[in-house]
Amino acid sequence: MLPLLLLIFAPPIAWAKGEPVPFKTKFDYQYTSADFKTTISFPAAFEESFSEKETTNGIRKTVKVSASLKDDVYFFSATKHVVDIPEKEKMATVSVNSFTETIKGEIKKKEPFTYNGNTGAEALIYLPEQNAYVHYRALLIDRFQYQFVVIDKEEGSSEAVSRFFASFAYTE
Repeated sequence: MLPLLLLIFAPPIAWAKGEPVPFKTKFDYQYTSADFKTTISFPAAFEESFSEKETTNGIRKTVKVSASLKDDVYFFSATKHVVDIPEKEKMATVSVNSFTETIKGEIKKKEPFTYNGNTGAEALIYLPEQNAYVHYRALLIDRFQYQFVVIDKEEGSSEAVSRFFASFAYTE
């Protein structure tokens, strides 16, 4: 009974004291793809696009999913390569560097991260022309390459960035 009372009365008590009530960003919009073996949640309705590219080994498929909430942009892409990708950790770092060069950003921090025993690369990239930050992750699992991007004005990792990254699941 006490938790229910706290839930009902805590916000008005906080408002009465003049304290702001923290509203957490909800990640209620879930993207799921059996073909790309993934699920990830977004804080707003998302748009998706697909592309295919002929390679010497066959057709490489990519999905791009994005959503915007206020001034923040959330982006996820998954590429299904025709063959397994060697040196996955090294390729994740190459992905960070290539992405940074493409967007003309400045790497402020770059480090490895681990997801279910798979090591990827994570970076904080500053965009001086937009005075914005890109929180970027690249991860390769089997034949799949995943990219996660949040663009916002926060230099540090916010709760929303952490929740977006943590919402990813590789589904076998």
